[in-house]
Order: sequence, then structure tokens, then C-alpha cells
Amino acid sequence: IVYAVVLAKMWEPTGFDFLYANITHYFTPLAFILDWLLFEKRGVYQWRFLPVWILYPLVYFIYALIDGTIIQKALYPFFDYVALGWGGMAVQVGFLLVFFIGLGVLYIGINRLLVKLLPSPIED
Repeated sequence: IVYAVVLAKMWEPTGFDFLYANITHYFTPLAFILDWLLFEKRGVYQWRFLPVWILYPLVYFIYALIDGTIIQKALYPFFDYVALGWGGMAVQVGFLLVFFIGLGVLYIGINRLLVKLLPSPIED
């Protein structure tokens, strides 16, 4: 979603890069959602999973900061503390964090709602 909304406008891939970008950023997420809706066991997501899920973007953010500092170029414009300042970057990262938390809440809520609407495709 971040790629489609923010990053795709900044890059116009051609050839293999075009194929790779579309598979990676459009096809794979849609395939994941379809697989999740059709084949994931219903009602297994717990609210306690959310903090663990948020660790991945936080660790990636730390990696991106370290990498950007080493190569002297931010991996993404919303991680560019030189252009945005530390406060501006913190606001951008805060928005992303809230977005990812909201996405996690949505996944948990849908997974729990599907228990009531559809039978689980996986038997215990």
C-alpha cells in the first residue's frame, strides 16, 4: 500500500524492473490477502499478536536509518532525516506506524468476524 500510494509515483520502472515491481508490490500482496481470506484458520488472531507484528516495521526502520546513514542516502523519502529534519521524519514514521497498527487491527477484526460468517477451511 505504501508503494502504491507514495513510492510508485517516484519511479517509472521499465523492462524487468517493471515486471518485478508489479509482482512484488501488487500481485504478491493481493495473492496474500486472497490466500488469507480463503485458507487461513478463522478466529486464531489474538490482540496480543499486534505488538509482535509491529516489531517488523520498527526493526526495518532502524535498519533503513543505519543503512541510509552509511550510504549517505535515505532508502525512502519518508526516512530522509536530512531533508525532513528529525521531527519531520518522526511525524512521517508515526503516520506509518499508526497505519500498520490499523492494518493489524483490521486483520484481527476480519479474522474474528469470519468465524461468524464462514466456516474455517482448516480442521483442527
